[in-house]
Order: sequence, then structure tokens, then C-alpha cells
Amino acid sequence: PITVLNLATFTGSLPFSLPDNVTTDTQVFAYLNSWKPAYPVGTEWQYSNASIGLLGAILQSQYHQPIDAIYQQMIFSPLKMTSSGLLLSSEQQAKLAQGYDKTGKAVPPTRYGFFPSAGDLKSTITDMSKFLAAAADAPATDPEINIGMQSAQTARVKLPDGTLQAMAWQVNSLTRPDLLQAPTEMGLG
Repeated sequence: PITVLNLATFTGSLPFSLPDNVTTDTQVFAYLNSWKPAYPVGTEWQYSNASIGLLGAILQSQYHQPIDAIYQQMIFSPLKMTSSGLLLSSEQQAKLAQGYDKTGKAVPPTRYGFFPSAGDLKSTITDMSKFLAAAADAPATDPEINIGMQSAQTARVKLPDGTLQAMAWQVNSLTRPDLLQAPTEMGLG
């Protein structure tokens, strides 16, 4: 069994992502029911888009709304983030930054199909700065957002290297010398 806490702390032993050919509810559940974890649930950390995707699916089930509507209602509107979302107007799509692959070839934005909560969010620098201010406990932060941020940033699991894992956030001291350079291996599986 995998708990919501396992999903939120990336200790659910789930894969980085689902195969591209897994696109329907039936296929997702068939794939996950046949998934053989590389290690026992709760014992190792590995980043997983599947975990984030399942969390989004749980939220949609609980709130009976699409994840974009949940984000709008619970995060974007309270933070006055007016240019963020999963569903973009054609005007907003025209403003998207162009991404490139390793060879320098232009590529379209990644789509996560069944699990849009795993990476379909698009935002502007202005909106992301509002989110960052709330995450850093800025004085003007909506009290309900502040409570949610504090809960999400509370350490829940201690990783073997001493890093503390909160709900989809890693909690680190800014004085850790190994964080002063980009890590070469982030456990992406």
C-alpha cells in the first residue's frame, strides 16, 4: 500500500513517469497494479511525476473539479496570480517561452495527459514571484495560504543524506556546502 504521504514525499517507490502509451484510466490503473517497485514503499526517495499526478487525481476526486479549477480557486486567486494555469488561452499560448532538446532542436511544451498536475502548469515570472513570496512567508500572504504553505513545507521524512523531505518540497539549510553547486544526480531514476 502507498499512502498519500508516500506520494507527497516521493517515498512511494513509483516510477519517474508513466509510459507514453498509458493514457486512459483503465491503462493507468492496470499499469500501476502491475508495477513492481525497485525497493519497499517508504524506504527510499525518488522523484516521481506519477506521485504528483496521483496526488492531483486524488484532489480532483475529493473536490469533484478539474485540477486547473482547484489551482485557480485555492492558489492562484488568493495569491492574485492572474497569468497561471494548465489551460491557456491562445493569447497566453503565444507568449510561452520556446523550449529546446539536448541537441538544440525546438520542442513543443511537454504535456502530461492523464496527470496534468505533474507538469502542465504554465506561469509568468510575475506570478511565480507571488508564489515564491507566499512560500517564503511574506507578510501580506493570505492566512489560509500561509497555513497551507507551512504544512506543505513541514519535514515529514528524513532522507539518508540528512535532507528533510516535506510534501513535494525538500527542506535544506542554505549553509549546506553541497547545495552551492548543481547536483549531478537527483535520484530521477
